[in-house]
Amino acid sequence: MRGRVYKVKNFRTIQTEIDLQNNLKPPSLEHPFGTDNLGRDVFARVIHAAKIDLGISLVIVGLSAIIGIAIGLISGYYGGIADKITVCLIDIFLALPELILALVIVGALGPGLFNSALALVALGWVRYARIVRGSVMSIKERQFVEVSKAAGVDDFNLILKH
Repeated sequence: MRGRVYKVKNFRTIQTEIDLQNNLKPPSLEHPFGTDNLGRDVFARVIHAAKIDLGISLVIVGLSAIIGIAIGLISGYYGGIADKITVCLIDIFLALPELILALVIVGALGPGLFNSALALVALGWVRYARIVRGSVMSIKERQFVEVSKAAGVDDFNLILKH
C-alpha cells in the first residue's frame, strides 16, 4: 500500500480559510490534528506558528547566554566585591521559582511579547553565569594563565583566549 502524498497549493489559505462545514472535526488523514470551531486546519496553524515561536525562543536563549557568560566571566576572573554581589544575586534568583517571578515581572511591565521575552531574559542569565563563574575560577589558577599574566597579556585578551 502506497502512502498518500498531499500537495498543498497555498499553505496560508489552508490555515486561514473558514469552512463551517468542517468545524470541530476529529483528527483524520486530511486534517492530522483536526479542525477548530471555524473549520480551519489545526496542524497548518501549528506549523505556521512554530516559526515565530522558535525565533523568539532562540533570541531569549541567545541573549540570556550572552549576558550570563559576560557576568560569569567578569565575576569569576576579577573576584572581590563584584563576585560577592554576583553570587548573592545568583542565589536570590535560584531560590525563587522562575516562572512565577517571570509572571510577576510581566504583570508589572504589562502584557506583550517584548515584556515576556524581557522577563525570561532577566531570569535566564543566572544559570549561565553560575556555570561560567565556576569554570573561570578553576581555570584562572592554572599554570598557563599565570604564565600569560607574567608575559604581559592584558586581562581582556587573557579572558578571551583562555
